[in-house]
Amino acid sequence: MFVLRLKIIGRLVISVALLMMVSSCSTEPKSRSQVTPIPQNSSNTQQQKRIALVIGNANYQVGKLDTPLNDATDMEAALNELGFEVILLKDSSKRQMDDALDQFSTRINQGYVGLFYYAGHGMQVEGENYLIPVNVQIKAEKDVEYESMPLGKILGRMESAGNQINIVILDACRDNPFRKFSRSSSRGLTTPVQPASGTLIVFATAPGKVASDGMGRNGLFTSYLLKYIKTPNLDVDLMLRQVRSNVAKDTKNYQVPWNSSSLTGEFAFNQKPETITSKPSPPTTFSTPQPQPSPSPQLTATAFYDSGNSKRESGDNQGAIADYNQAIKLKPDFAGAYNNRGLSKYYLKDNQGAIADYNQAIKLKSDYANAYNNRGVSKMNLGDNQGAIADYNQAIKLKSDYANAYYNWGLINKNLGNNQKAISDFRQAAKLYQQQNNQTWYQKSLDRLKELGVSN
Repeated sequence: MFVLRLKIIGRLVISVALLMMVSSCSTEPKSRSQVTPIPQNSSNTQQQKRIALVIGNANYQVGKLDTPLNDATDMEAALNELGFEVILLKDSSKRQMDDALDQFSTRINQGYVGLFYYAGHGMQVEGENYLIPVNVQIKAEKDVEYESMPLGKILGRMESAGNQINIVILDACRDNPFRKFSRSSSRGLTTPVQPASGTLIVFATAPGKVASDGMGRNGLFTSYLLKYIKTPNLDVDLMLRQVRSNVAKDTKNYQVPWNSSSLTGEFAFNQKPETITSKPSPPTTFSTPQPQPSPSPQLTATAFYDSGNSKRESGDNQGAIADYNQAIKLKPDFAGAYNNRGLSKYYLKDNQGAIADYNQAIKLKSDYANAYNNRGVSKMNLGDNQGAIADYNQAIKLKSDYANAYYNWGLINKNLGNNQKAISDFRQAAKLYQQQNNQTWYQKSLDRLKELGVSN
């Protein structure tokens, strides 16, 4: 009987112990739920880690840009406001870009959202996109690989971080002077390989196309990105659609932003708490057409200017002049439009009209080296050699490595019988053309030297 009681007590003890274990296990999921990573469509942006690397390169040795520093500064401010910890880099060398990427990729290992933004020159070579540092020395195609930062490296670092969301934004499709050093490169950037899951890649314009550097504070694409990025509860895909629509409208479809996405869920830069229980409804502007304000005169002027450049490059100078006229009508202080309209008039043998345009360009922009050189060419064609020499001299003062100005100066001195001065000019032109890997005009400079009895 005593033994039977012990067995019953023992069974009770075991049952109680089991109940305690079950009770203990049932509370464990509650504890874990407190440290579960916040989902990407969570409204709690304060807990969601956000890290961004923002780079703006503008002051290149050749091909200086106007807006990337403002673009980077304004993007940093917007991202800070949206809860991002931002690493900002401006006018950076390749070493600085590499160091910043190392710092960025180390820190995104601990985060949930990683963002890379770049404004500046970019180019494609053999299917890879490269971002160009300001101190770049590109003299041959192979230099691009070693002197620039490949997009693939950035994507690889972000992919290896294992983030829920990685976003890459490139306002780097501006036409650039380095493209001429590469036989296999073309305008704009190229389509990247299919991004890893959870990655969004955004380009300021379509592959192979060129984006506007902008005429205001920001580049055209970035100006609209800044306008819509803070819109509450606006999913990133809808935001980019709005940006794309506005950029295309302002440029008459000359520039159409493009993106490649493998995001598997929703993400809004500015998620608000009140939408936690329901999916935010898209703004009515997406479903109901609304009257749109007239395009900004400066942006429309840029579109005409870009169109004029394309026509001039293809040999349609009359069409180019019509576009430059529209650009100047909309933006009377557009020095570049006056200069390029002068070029088209020069090609149509209207040197007097060309000089008038160059005069206006110089009046608007006193340090416009190209306008001085171009005016010198038209003056030389009209027989005003002294006036041409004065213009070439001024162009070289403003831009010491201006090979064309030295070459043109050499032509005048050769025609005037100033052979020693002509030899000096052609030698300097040849040296600069060689440094710039411009083989065609390097050889022409050597030919002029041979005509003057100089063999090398």
